[in-house]
Amino acid sequence: MTAQGSEGETGILRCFGQQLRLLRTSRGLTRAELGAKLGYGEDMVTSVELGRRIPRPEFIDRADAILEAGGLLTVMKEEVARARYPAFFREVLCVHAMLQHLASLTV
Repeated sequence: MTAQGSEGETGILRCFGQQLRLLRTSRGLTRAELGAKLGYGEDMVTSVELGRRIPRPEFIDRADAILEAGGLLTVMKEEVARARYPAFFREVLCVHAMLQHLASLTV
């Protein structure tokens, strides 16, 4: 999925991409090498690093493990996932989550 939307949406994707690039380069890996280890192509790694593609949760989990990031990437997984949805729908998801929480409190 490509990243198109508000500054908030693309901001988290750029931030994630910068962290990914810093970790990759600190481990001495090229984009192609990291892509091979992740099971993705170099183009996907490039697009994620530049904030143009939204990585799947599996990509994030595997990258965190391969780069020995200690959770630095996985901690952003939920925010990155939210970037998949338009702003108006993220608000609906928030309300839905609150309603689910309230329903769990009443038995």
